[in-house]
Amino acid sequence: YQITGLNTAGKTTIMKLISYLLYSKTLETEKKAKFGDKRYVNNNVADDYCEGEIVIKANDEYFGIKKKTVVLRKKTDEIKGASTGVKYYKLLTPDDEFGDDNEVANLTEEDRDQTQALINKTIGTYENYMRVVMTTSDTLNDVLSNDSADFVDALLYDSGLDIFDKKLEIFKEYQKEVFKERVSCNVEITKDTINTMFNLNVDHNEKIVDIETKQIPEVKKSIKKGINFTEDLIKKLHTIDDAIANFSLHHANLEISEHDTHIYNLNEKTKRLNDSISKLCDTFDEKGYNELQTKKDIIKNDIYAHKLDNKNLDGAIDTQKYEISKINGEIHVLKNEGSKLKENAIKLSKSKTCPTCGQLIKEDHRAHIDEEIEKLKNEMVSKANHIKDKLKLIPPIEKIIEKHKNTQKENLNKIETLSVESEDLLKEIGVLTNQKNDYEKRKLLVLEKDNIPTKIDNYKLRIENIEKNIEIYNKSLKEIKENEKTKEHIKLAKERLGVLESQEKELNDDIFEYKTLKSRNEIEIKTLEDLIVKFEIQEKKDLVLNTYKKCTHRNGIPTKLLITYAIPKINHELHKLLEDVGFRVWLDASTDIKLKLAYNTDSDAIDAISGSGKERTFAAVCLKFALNQINAKSKPSMFLLDEVMGKLTEDSITEFYEILHLIKDRVKKVLVIEHNHEISPDYLINVIRDEENNSNITID
Repeated sequence: YQITGLNTAGKTTIMKLISYLLYSKTLETEKKAKFGDKRYVNNNVADDYCEGEIVIKANDEYFGIKKKTVVLRKKTDEIKGASTGVKYYKLLTPDDEFGDDNEVANLTEEDRDQTQALINKTIGTYENYMRVVMTTSDTLNDVLSNDSADFVDALLYDSGLDIFDKKLEIFKEYQKEVFKERVSCNVEITKDTINTMFNLNVDHNEKIVDIETKQIPEVKKSIKKGINFTEDLIKKLHTIDDAIANFSLHHANLEISEHDTHIYNLNEKTKRLNDSISKLCDTFDEKGYNELQTKKDIIKNDIYAHKLDNKNLDGAIDTQKYEISKINGEIHVLKNEGSKLKENAIKLSKSKTCPTCGQLIKEDHRAHIDEEIEKLKNEMVSKANHIKDKLKLIPPIEKIIEKHKNTQKENLNKIETLSVESEDLLKEIGVLTNQKNDYEKRKLLVLEKDNIPTKIDNYKLRIENIEKNIEIYNKSLKEIKENEKTKEHIKLAKERLGVLESQEKELNDDIFEYKTLKSRNEIEIKTLEDLIVKFEIQEKKDLVLNTYKKCTHRNGIPTKLLITYAIPKINHELHKLLEDVGFRVWLDASTDIKLKLAYNTDSDAIDAISGSGKERTFAAVCLKFALNQINAKSKPSMFLLDEVMGKLTEDSITEFYEILHLIKDRVKKVLVIEHNHEISPDYLINVIRDEENNSNITID
């Protein structure tokens, strides 16, 4: 297919449409931008959307892809978003309509997943599409000028050898997990450390044997001897009561002197008490005292009752006064109402206009006015009668108040009389209270005096006991002195035993410490030995992993397979396409895999990117087709060229035309945008822009 038309007619738009429908991306939209999808919509038309459909074939089945991009705007016409939607369809024939019944989204989940996976695999990636299908005048040299490493990566991808990259990625993840538990070890230093610890344990063991077999038995023997010596000394002690053994003659004499002083003081106190008792009453009129107290309480209660009665009468008087004030208030209201009635009557009598209609009073209206005045007078009389009735209610209330006040005066006189009587009673009670206090004090003094003989007897008994202990002490004095000397010897023997027991404990502590150190060293030796074993296993594993890594790395097996398998196929395709052209193009794998170009011998070869316009055009198009043919990811059945013949002369067009026919025989669709040269296509697609800026096509 040759696509032709005037400039800006929309030829390249066909290529963009294919890229847009398959990958939602074009050369112009590869870089991200705000509202980037808006770039799919034609700015030269009024519509804010674009849409398209395409049919692809995969595994002898037909599938439809429908995309629509919509630009969203605010009320101010400012863009607020741009989104692209895609739908997939499963078709029976390439001419089937796209509808809900064959939309992939409406299939069962299993069919939907399988169909989507097949479509994605068939289409491949946008990068793969640009590398082996689409060529423009702008991208013509890209395949020739790629970085060597990027070019090799692309070759590995196209030939399916990128499986090793995936294996390498999985391996690296595995290696990360393995390396999480890595150990580091200097085997030689670690073995020296083990030998040092082993020698230390030998030394510790010798010390343990020496302590257990020599030092501890000697100390135990000395301890046993000391215990026997101490027991013999204890047997020599005289049996003496602890109170006598620890008896102090000086303290005993001081106690006797203190007790004699207490006895003297108690006898003197008895004399003073007898003198005080003789001065106090020995009798008390308790019955008379209680009667006076009872009478005092009765008077107190009576006074309280009269005061309470007066307080209640105050409340009753206030209530009656309130009733009088309320009556006076009602009388005042009635008087005010009567005054108003009187004023109204006077006004009516003097008025010249009718209060009802507002007209001047005539003779025939006077009777009506007089009638109204008479009504007011009657109401005034009624008010006056009410006032008289209210006034009659006040005197009885005043009599009640006067009665209450008289009762209050009587209560006050009674309170005064009872208060005088209470004062006389208090004087009598005061005399009896003094007698009672003297009587109670005398009883206490007598009780205190009666207890003194018992206290004197106790002090005399204590003196007697002390004198007996003095006598016993004097008799036991010789044995006490002997015991003191023996106890001193026992003390020294026990102190020596304490030293020996401390030595035994220190020796046992030394044994424990040496055994602990020995055990720790044994554990550390075992740990270090295990570390050496782990490290040696790790070293072997690292050797295996590094060997695997080298094999799966792109410079390993993939590159070797690329050199021995893929590159020969590519060079074979290049040779077939350029067989009738005066120069050769091939991938040189002897150094860093670059596309070379030569006319005669390989020694004259140059990098293809350094060639002329014709040489670069031929080399780039042929290389792309060769990559298309070895592509193992998706098998593109079309080859697209957008104005790539700009650098070709008329002589070169024929050669290029022959190459295109060779390519056409190998793929189903070859689309070439070219409006300067006739290339004898099978179909000619003519693109014309109409007056409304819409592109229309015709196919001949």
